[in-house]
Amino acid sequence: MRSDVRGSIADAGTVLRVKVQTVPALLDVPAGSFYVPLDQPLANLIIAALEPDTQNGFVANGIVERVDAVARVMAPPEVKVNVVP
Repeated sequence: MRSDVRGSIADAGTVLRVKVQTVPALLDVPAGSFYVPLDQPLANLIIAALEPDTQNGFVANGIVERVDAVARVMAPPEVKVNVVP
């Protein structure tokens, strides 16, 4: 048996299953949103956490409650962003 962040995945009744599809779109991003760049040392961890259809991601574990609250940005934004130290 493999384990996920909650222990054994044998308890399939509590596993959240989501189906996602990527579609190109322009986003109006509300104030207070976060942009997490992937040109940093722990980028793989960020990808694993934010990928909505992985068993150990934020969506599967209820940290992010809605799949539509996460967007994959394919190019860096062309606006100035505030970097939090």
